[in-house]
Amino acid sequence: MNYIIEIESGLWFCGWSSLDGSMQTTTEIELAYRMRRTLAMRTLPKVVEHYGKGQIMNAAA
Repeated sequence: MNYIIEIESGLWFCGWSSLDGSMQTTTEIELAYRMRRTLAMRTLPKVVEHYGKGQIMNAAA
């Protein structure tokens, strides 16, 4: 299964910048970073720390 992280309605986690390691986001769900659930569980606390909220969603929906 593939999972994505929704930060808030219409804002998705897109990965990490290769230039400076900063967190990237997108408003297009098609560009959201897809990952296995174990990786999503390890990434979610970092997203919540930076944005104050976030949730793991099934990308198949």
